[in-house]
Amino acid sequence: GHRLRDDESRIPAERKCCGMIWLNERLAITADKYQYIIGTPRERPRSRGEGTETVMLDPAYCRTLAQALRVAVSREMKRGVESGELQTLQAFARHLEKVTADFEAKIAALNM
Repeated sequence: GHRLRDDESRIPAERKCCGMIWLNERLAITADKYQYIIGTPRERPRSRGEGTETVMLDPAYCRTLAQALRVAVSREMKRGVESGELQTLQAFARHLEKVTADFEAKIAALNM
């Protein structure tokens, strides 16, 4: 859908690499050898040395990619309710379906 393209255009080019799956302009998934980590990536100056490093704000640690996607969908839905975007059960259900499909499509595209 066109929403995916809208999200992609808001992700800076330098953030489209580096072992991170960007789900939208707010959420990304990364991994280490033990788990998947979902959160909001932010650049900060390195504590020692020059340059910057990427840190995850409000990270959630998940054993499977499916769990990480559930966390992402849940956070996105909570954000919609909190912001007032989702004020009816019908709007919530439509948005839940769309967010789930969008995030799953981003992951599926990686398997091609």
